[in-house]
Amino acid sequence: MHKAWAFPGAAGPDGNRPRSERGFTLIELMIVVAIIGVLAAIAIPRYQNYVAKSKQVEADEIFSAIYTSEILYQSQYGTYAGSEAAMGIDLTGRRYYSVATFTNVTDATYTATITAQLDNDASQDTWVMTQAQPEGVNTCNDINDQGPDC
Repeated sequence: MHKAWAFPGAAGPDGNRPRSERGFTLIELMIVVAIIGVLAAIAIPRYQNYVAKSKQVEADEIFSAIYTSEILYQSQYGTYAGSEAAMGIDLTGRRYYSVATFTNVTDATYTATITAQLDNDASQDTWVMTQAQPEGVNTCNDINDQGPDC
């Protein structure tokens, strides 16, 4: 049997290409776009939560620096410091959390509070630490807006 066209992709005598050489139909393209849209709708919020959670690691780093500096300051001066500057902490650069606010500072106790806006809503991510609890407590989790201070 003789073919009427000489090269692949050329139209046959009836003006149609063979099925194996046709492009995608509009329905096939719409299905692919819909699948990509569903995947993006699932993936983007999860990615944003992951990024916000990774920013919370900074709170641990700040509290670790504050705790070590407070211990050194208290052993040298007999009281706790009331600011990062007094302790000589320099946490400049890209920083998500605010400079620590100190309250109840005496020779036996201190409370440090830091806050950050992690997910662009009304609540702030708030962490509080004391000399008795140096690891800090997340009193308002900005990612899921839960906690006693939210």
